[in-house]
Amino acid sequence: MERILYVEDDLACIDLMPEVLRADPDVEFFSTGWSIEAVNIANNETPDLVFIDIKLGVVDGYEILRMIRAEPGTHNTPVIDVMAAASPAEIAKGEAASFDGQITEPYDLTEVNSAVNPCHS
Repeated sequence: MERILYVEDDLACIDLMPEVLRADPDVEFFSTGWSIEAVNIANNETPDLVFIDIKLGVVDGYEILRMIRAEPGTHNTPVIDVMAAASPAEIAKGEAASFDGQITEPYDLTEVNSAVNPCHS
């Protein structure tokens, strides 16, 4: 079973991501919009993949990435940043932050599947 954590504070997006992944019965999905809860879920549930929205409330996706990378149990977990209407500068910043990939909102099914499929290997 593939375990995926999605860190997102927009309820509509949280509802949409499982719909995008629902075609795969081997996916177990966790979500939260809170940074500390995201790190706790990542540590306790050991996801195979994490999607993080860049623009969250108090703590942004870059800081959550740093927290996840700082934990020994999640240091090597693939993390994909999720951006809405990403500019070239935002894309470059995400690449420099050591995310393992990027997808943009609205979700493109091909992008999401490309992010998830390497985890099935």
